[in-house]
Amino acid sequence: MASINKRGYRWFARYRDGAGREHAQRFDRKVDAQRWLDESTTALVTGQYVDPRAGRVTLRERGEAWRSTAPHGPTMQDKVKRTLELHIYPTFGDLPVSAIRSSAVQAWASALPLGPASARVALGYLSSVFRAAVRDRLVTSNPCDGVTVSSGRRSEVWIPDLATVQALREHLPQRYRGVVDLVVGSGMRQGEVFGGGRRGRLPGSRAVSVREQLVCLSPNPPYLDEVKSEASERVIPLAKVTTDALAAHLAQHPVREAEIEDRSDPRSPVTRSARLVFTTGAGGPVTRSQWSQIWRLSEIKLPADNLRTEGRSS
Repeated sequence: MASINKRGYRWFARYRDGAGREHAQRFDRKVDAQRWLDESTTALVTGQYVDPRAGRVTLRERGEAWRSTAPHGPTMQDKVKRTLELHIYPTFGDLPVSAIRSSAVQAWASALPLGPASARVALGYLSSVFRAAVRDRLVTSNPCDGVTVSSGRRSEVWIPDLATVQALREHLPQRYRGVVDLVVGSGMRQGEVFGGGRRGRLPGSRAVSVREQLVCLSPNPPYLDEVKSEASERVIPLAKVTTDALAAHLAQHPVREAEIEDRSDPRSPVTRSARLVFTTGAGGPVTRSQWSQIWRLSEIKLPADNLRTEGRSS
């Protein structure tokens, strides 16, 4: 039901939305009242209606609602959380979603203190928050549409030669040199290398089976979980030089048992004894922060003349 009434020198337009809530606005001219009423009722009929009050929810509230329901794994959840808190909420967190304009998003994206790839990730998270808001009819459009980040120079891929790999290896404490051997010989991710495996085959044969990974979400203790996706489950053949290096590592630093939580079955997480190939001196799993510190304290210098450029500046 919609109507326009004149009260004194002003025109009052009102209508009820699909939930029965009344909305009213006052105008100096009848033509403006009629235009507002026509636009609102047309939106109701075509399914494009957005309650004007719905957009008052803040970007932080919508961001947390999206983050908590998105189908992200624990590691990705941690990355999304840090990106929202470090790069998105400080600028937009306290603003109503309906007040955020495309021009403001473009200015933010252009000023992000990140490389092009990381800036695109941050913009993608913000856009996902707004896409969810559009689906929930809190706003009519996504202000991230059409926003771009600087392409900058394409990143350079460092491809070390054998001598450089050996130098990197020698700078590490002896108990961690096997990490370099396994990574170079298999291409495994950090969490997979340090995860060990009840179901995975330990390095020693001519292949390694990747089924689990170590998940490190500071400040919580690390735990074992399934690998990132079904496609990440794989059997990796190893060259003899790799298996020989790992055999030498295991001769000096045998596999150790460590009590650790296993969440590979989210319905029934358990604490169990896991066989870990690489451990700390105390026998515990090597976390992401510990490995960063080990790498940093080793004073490893990357040679600047061993860079190979992939692509050109765009």
